[in-house]
Amino acid sequence: MTDKLTVGKNLKKLRRRLGLTQKEFGEKVPGKVDRTYIGKIERGDQ
Repeated sequence: MTDKLTVGKNLKKLRRRLGLTQKEFGEKVPGKVDRTYIGKIERGDQ
């Protein structure tokens, strides 16, 4: 498993544990991150 994919899976686990959507999670990140970018990270694309 690549490092990017590992980070993405961990991010998704954390987000789900917090009960947040990708949009809600992105809004809580300092500087606000778009939900599409969160999705790319979770898939290991970024």
